[in-house]
Amino acid sequence: MPKVDNTLVGFKIKMLFSDTETDGSSFLNWYHGEVTKTVNKNAGAVLITWSDESLIKGDPKISKHKLQKTKWNPKVTKNRQGESIELNNCS
Repeated sequence: MPKVDNTLVGFKIKMLFSDTETDGSSFLNWYHGEVTKTVNKNAGAVLITWSDESLIKGDPKISKHKLQKTKWNPKVTKNRQGESIELNNCS
């Protein structure tokens, strides 16, 4: 996983979340966004601004998340030029 510091600002990010339908059934949803700020380097916390296409009614446009080593996909993470990170928050 890339180091969580100010060099992550500007990285595109995809995070997988489990959501619930109104009927109670669950579904998986990939959210696409961009890291806009490092909140806490030691804890690995960043602010992410989500793309409008990813959001479901009532979702916040910006949210704070801890980027955990156990959740990232090393096959998708790219260098600064690629600016892409993929995390699975459902496992």
